Amino acid sequence: AQNVFAEQSIVTVAPATNASSVVTCDTSLAVVSMSVVAHITAATPGKFRVELEHPNGAIARLVSVTDKDTHFRFIFDDSAKTTESLRTPEQPLSSFTGVAATGEWKLRVFNDGDGDVVVHGWFMYAVLRPNVLWSFSNTTGVLTFAGLDTEGSPLC
Repeated sequence: AQNVFAEQSIVTVAPATNASSVVTCDTSLAVVSMSVVAHITAATPGKFRVELEHPNGAIARLVSVTDKDTHFRFIFDDSAKTTESLRTPEQPLSSFTGVAATGEWKLRVFNDGDGDVVVHGWFMYAVLRPNVLWSFSNTTGVLTFAGLDTEGSPLC
């Protein structure tokens, strides 16, 4: 299943501070792959870092900016060939593969510059699958399911 989780509210990050913008995923499906898109501006030439934090606390650094520009539209994807907008994250988004998407994901911006940095919105595009692991015993002929999506409605 393909899912888009978006946050459109504006977050201002003062110099020498950090702030987060949050999207909430209400599905227990597991991450297969993902991309992140963010629109960020800086009052003075950019000097900031951007990270994506999973609800379990795991973090992937997306980018460290030390640039003369003040306007940034980023698309982060593990398979990207880096251009002005399209970037390979500094730490791979594939580090979230296989974990449940459930909870609050945070796009955290650390402002290391002299002026405000503003997040104008961001979204996370995720390909998800049921969070089910299975095993089959040739000895007993038993098929066993485990994971977050094994209770409630049938699998088929």
